[in-house]
Amino acid sequence: GALTGSLYLPEKLQRGTPLIVVLHGCTQTAIDYASAAGWLELADRHGFGVLLPQQQRSNNANLCFNWFERGDIERGQGEVASIKAMIDWSVTTHAFDAERIYISGLSAGAAMAGAMLASYPEIFAGGGLIAGLPHGTATSMTGAFQQMQNGPRVHSCRQRASGDRSCWKMAKHFGLAWRCRSHSQFPKWHRNSSPVARGA
Repeated sequence: GALTGSLYLPEKLQRGTPLIVVLHGCTQTAIDYASAAGWLELADRHGFGVLLPQQQRSNNANLCFNWFERGDIERGQGEVASIKAMIDWSVTTHAFDAERIYISGLSAGAAMAGAMLASYPEIFAGGGLIAGLPHGTATSMTGAFQQMQNGPRVHSCRQRASGDRSCWKMAKHFGLAWRCRSHSQFPKWHRNSSPVARGA
């Protein structure tokens, strides 16, 4: 993965508080995005830590997380492994509550947040993806540009996951059902009373 990162600790941070992982979009720095989006102000106000992984130009010239490269989005490999190592270090070093780790991202950061939720669902209490494509919709830079231009061609999690069951693993872990709407073709998450995921 070879990512760098920083950890924002508010003055009133106490042991056992939540940790929020915030992933920036293309051409942004982690600090600039977190500051402009209000994450640092919220951390100061509510006393949680903010982990800010940073993409490097040596990995991607536009500072995009490589959410479309298999070697960077599969458990134990590349950028997802780098982010996971940062989370582990932060929790161990600063005694964050391991049951209250959340992740959010914007654009390419959102797509990478989706990859993290799919690769390591057991470590997150939840996540929020802002303007990012679903995990697994592209496996190359060319495919990523096609998906961004045309929208993801995903009709059901079962169809998409025929070779990669990660979306089912994530849905089952969070007790969610995966449904796709034909009018937009974007996946929609719905709370489900059953912990078993069902395709619509």
